[in-house]
Amino acid sequence: MKNNFRYHRATKARHRADIIKLLRTKPSTFTELLSATKMSRPTLTNHLKELVEETVVEHNEETRTYALTQRGKVVELLGTNLVSAGLKAAGGIIHDSKGVELLGNMARMAKENPEMFQIIMDWGLDLGLLVTSDPFFQSRWLKATAGNAESWAPFQDEIKRRAASANPETLDEFRAALDDIQAGIRKVLESEKRSKIMR
Repeated sequence: MKNNFRYHRATKARHRADIIKLLRTKPSTFTELLSATKMSRPTLTNHLKELVEETVVEHNEETRTYALTQRGKVVELLGTNLVSAGLKAAGGIIHDSKGVELLGNMARMAKENPEMFQIIMDWGLDLGLLVTSDPFFQSRWLKATAGNAESWAPFQDEIKRRAASANPETLDEFRAALDDIQAGIRKVLESEKRSKIMR
């Protein structure tokens, strides 16, 4: 039963990714998507309905086409290294005992609570929306996550400071800890943008 559930989740994720990838290039009609994805009509209908409800995809009644929303473009972007590199870097820089304890708690909670996966995905989407909401933010984030220690240092300091005071024991506390880290990332981005404007 467990493997069957995982198979269906993996298939659903793959189907959704295929739809988003196709819509990245251009808006498409239902018929075009049906032909390109090789899904059954009911399966494609259900996926599109969910994606529209999640505001990842929008449907134009006049042209009868589906297209990615701004949120959808960020979802597609999450498939690249923009956010994943940042998350990897964030995990790699927490070396203090509190940070290690925090990551240990997160790992245990992820194993014990399947809802954790969704929380992390939602947070990743929010982070993607943040760093793509402003050209300066996006440029600065890419520079910071490209492996340059000096560029990453301000984010490292802010994340370590916030992680040190976190000790999540529930899903809500875990999400709050992630939100606090994201607030720290925003703080650094906004501060550096203000400094650049004042120069």
